[in-house]
Amino acid sequence: MNARLERPLRFQLVLLCVCAIAVACHPGTSQTQDVGTRAEAARAEAPAMQPAVAEAAAESARAIQLGYTPLESPTSQLVVVGEGGEARALSYNRYQLTVVEARRGLLPQAEARRLFDGAGGRDFRAFFKQRDYGGGGVEEGDLFYLALRPSGGSAGGIMEKAPDALRAFVRDLLALSRRLDASPLADAYVRSSPVEASRLEALRADGRIQFREMDGLPADVKGAVLDAVTHPDDFRPLGRAQYDRLLKLVSHARDLFVQEKGSGHQLTLFLSSQPPTPTEGAPK
Repeated sequence: MNARLERPLRFQLVLLCVCAIAVACHPGTSQTQDVGTRAEAARAEAPAMQPAVAEAAAESARAIQLGYTPLESPTSQLVVVGEGGEARALSYNRYQLTVVEARRGLLPQAEARRLFDGAGGRDFRAFFKQRDYGGGGVEEGDLFYLALRPSGGSAGGIMEKAPDALRAFVRDLLALSRRLDASPLADAYVRSSPVEASRLEALRADGRIQFREMDGLPADVKGAVLDAVTHPDDFRPLGRAQYDRLLKLVSHARDLFVQEKGSGHQLTLFLSSQPPTPTEGAPK
């Protein structure tokens, strides 16, 4: 079991979105402003991104994000619905670190409004306040992680232990994802998760993991890293050249650790299950 990939789905403890969670999960004016500042920085780096990354950066600022990890399958799911109705879903093998399917579509405005009204309602504020619905891992049952981005709260745990209304909302999002149209996969993806303060301190003390400074990253990948950090626990598309470049910077396996202004981020690289676009100059 890849505990690194299950962490965000369990309680937003460290990754895989995983947690300098202050930006992603807790309401507050200063945190929202920080997300906006970093989003602007990511957009400023857009010329260095692949076109798919620049397109993704233009999505609605507010989004409902669901991570779902079934007990009986190695394939987990991500569903993201933007306030403007744009919806996308992605399936990935959490053991092989491969993305196997992508879907995309535009919801009717009334349906998007219903989802956001539900996620922002009184019941969900109570769900987000509790946050933890039990479980130490996927071996105990299907796991979910639901968040209202950028700072509307989050909840996660075992489906069977969640309130009925929360389970119904998760199932609604999963059903919605199956209605979306199949879309081409990017060559690769990067997923970022904040590293919680205690783990960050322990990793630094251990010394075996190298943290790279955000400002010191190469210009051709810095925009993609900023984009991923600004969208925690999401899968942000990469071109193959960017993937290869980032792979040279990893500290362990396919994990890259970055620090910025005292905060740490763990980024995991995923390949698409489809044949990648050949890097320029590489054999075809």
